[in-house]
Amino acid sequence: MRERTSDTHPIRVDFVGQGDARLLGKLGMTLAPGVKDDNASGGPWKRDLDADLRLLKEDYGVDVLVPLLEDEEYERYGIPDLLERAEDAGIEVVAFPIEDVRVPKRAKSERYAGLVERIVALLRSGKTVVVHCRGGLGRTGTVVASVLVALGHPSGEAIKAVRHARPGTIETSEQERYVRRFEKERRKEHTSRTSRGGRTTPPEEPTQIERYKGSLLGLAVGDALGTTLEFQPPGSFRPLDDMVGGGPFGLKPGEWTDDTSMALCLAESLIERRGFYLPDQLEKYLRWYREGHMSSTGRCFDIGGATKDALERFEGTRKPYSGSTDPDRAGNGSLMRL
Repeated sequence: MRERTSDTHPIRVDFVGQGDARLLGKLGMTLAPGVKDDNASGGPWKRDLDADLRLLKEDYGVDVLVPLLEDEEYERYGIPDLLERAEDAGIEVVAFPIEDVRVPKRAKSERYAGLVERIVALLRSGKTVVVHCRGGLGRTGTVVASVLVALGHPSGEAIKAVRHARPGTIETSEQERYVRRFEKERRKEHTSRTSRGGRTTPPEEPTQIERYKGSLLGLAVGDALGTTLEFQPPGSFRPLDDMVGGGPFGLKPGEWTDDTSMALCLAESLIERRGFYLPDQLEKYLRWYREGHMSSTGRCFDIGGATKDALERFEGTRKPYSGSTDPDRAGNGSLMRL
């Protein structure tokens, strides 16, 4: 059979759980980078390790690689320095050897749970984690399905999701049973903690969308609380512990100022444009200025002179960089919108 290389078959990562709000990062599966195997089904592999690692890092944005090969397999498949080379390529390595076509041994069950929790933590911190064994099927699918179980998916759904993302994964009934047993062990531990009166589940890290919402909500809350005392010098008032409104703009309790309005315009543009696009941001700010877009009162108020001049200049010229370069006109308002 014709040999397969990194050129004829560029390394492919199959991601699972895309769109899962519980994931900040991405969880993927692939074969061993740089693998050389004359007996592989489908034809011999003669892969280039550097090319594979480069593609993983540059095209897939892999932060963490989780090899499941046993020690002797690195030599057998012609990649004795895979771990070192991956780290040299800027990819963190979390190795966990599992026997080929098998499952973790009983003695490793506690360590295995630790591996799964570590992957979950990496995903919740926004990392792109890719798991691999030799072919990226049996051991890889078992681990990835276990991670999905740890994230709250029923074992049956986890197995189905992994096989949908990468057909052929979880090759044996033993591996499938292991995932189901892993789910039962986690449930048993959960019940044990409950009966002891301990914490029933570890506190979950907020999802990415929850972090976004939290940052904007926190800004609005602080803004609405502080507007009552805006422009008053320190020491001239009693501390506030509730939203009471009023202040220089006569706002109702809970109404925010221009600081939150402009931050919401920025967030809206970043979401709609999927990134930084200044002309669209200026359009959003202009809508706030002219129409009260994103204002808590439905109208624009407390717009600074420099901001007003820049928006009117943009309105007339359509040049996005319309702000003054005079250092005496610079303010700190942009800091509130970060």
